[in-house]
Amino acid sequence: MALYSINTFGQLEPWLHDEWLLTNGLGGFAFGTIVGCNTRRYHGLLVAANKPPVDRVMTLSPLGEMLIVDGDFDHPHELAINQYRQNFHPRGDKYLRRFELHDTASWHYEVAGVRIIKELQIGWKKNLVGVRYTLDAEASRKIEFRVWPFFSLRDFHGLRHADGYDLPTQIEGLNLRVSSDGITANVTADAGEFIREPAWWYGQVYAIETERGQDDAEDQFTPGRYTLSFQGRGEVTF
Repeated sequence: MALYSINTFGQLEPWLHDEWLLTNGLGGFAFGTIVGCNTRRYHGLLVAANKPPVDRVMTLSPLGEMLIVDGDFDHPHELAINQYRQNFHPRGDKYLRRFELHDTASWHYEVAGVRIIKELQIGWKKNLVGVRYTLDAEASRKIEFRVWPFFSLRDFHGLRHADGYDLPTQIEGLNLRVSSDGITANVTADAGEFIREPAWWYGQVYAIETERGQDDAEDQFTPGRYTLSFQGRGEVTF
């Protein structure tokens, strides 16, 4: 049973300001807000300690998720939420129904008749994070689920800004290696396929850094997306 179970009912407030934290015993951690919007430069799915417990680096930032139901590509549903200077986009908080925290963190979504559970666990004494998605729908529903990993690969006190080039990436099947400044992040999945679509998302704003009077905007790189297609029920772990 979860230590904390919070019903959010698709509301942004006050859950944008409540945070969760899981640690790995090395000085590394996973850290974020209940709704999944990063509001600090220290929020991310894996902050790794290269020289435990110091030399912390932001290895994996957020994951972007998109659900396409019954081939309706004109009306996709996105689970993520990011803050920009003038707005929030996308608005995955509208689909979030419950957040739970114990040894793992989990988010429970309801999207167009599809139930999605996102579970996150950080490895003990390892610079490792696992994220599993379980999707349930009626057997006749055709589902395409897309996941984009985003990287900043920088000191956890710093911020990443695009410098006119993509971060070096090696792709072998479902395995990714993304590198910058002597830091390498390795990502793999146990299902689906990977489609290379390198892109930068510019100008994500961290509101708490704004309040502190610090540099508050960052650019993040994704090498592409994982795609899982199925009917009824599907599962994928990263």
